[in-house]
Amino acid sequence: MTTDTDPRSATASADRLAAARPAGRLTLAPALLEVLYARIGAAGDTDPALPGAIAAGDEVVRALDAGCPPQFHPGVPLEHATVLEETRRRLGLDRAEAVVVDPATDERFVRVLRALGCTVVPGPEASPRG
Repeated sequence: MTTDTDPRSATASADRLAAARPAGRLTLAPALLEVLYARIGAAGDTDPALPGAIAAGDEVVRALDAGCPPQFHPGVPLEHATVLEETRRRLGLDRAEAVVVDPATDERFVRVLRALGCTVVPGPEASPRG
């Protein structure tokens, strides 16, 4: 699934993504990533468990990136894993094999997606806009 790149339709794309919950590799446009990031922030404002769960997910990602072998890392505690799974489901990302983003994507978007438990991979560079 590839989402629209038109910023005017990013909110509608986020709504469709949440409703469809597609499987496979999802290519997400920068405007859609901004909407998802804002929705995660808003969810964290209303669910006090979400910021802690994201922090726990980020800690796991950082440990693995630093070279901790996955088989030796315990992962996030169950209570955080449940919150992260529910957040991925609400966003429509729970069945995604991978989230494909432009290599120039803002690092905060990549970081929060990975903290949620999404596999994030760089896609081909965006074509120049004239």
